[in-house]
Amino acid sequence: MQIYTSQSIRQNTEIFLSL
Repeated sequence: MQIYTSQSIRQNTEIFLSL
């Protein structure tokens, strides 16, 4: 779950920066 969480946070960060 740590890996999944890390990927999820990373994706969310990229999306947030894209806004």
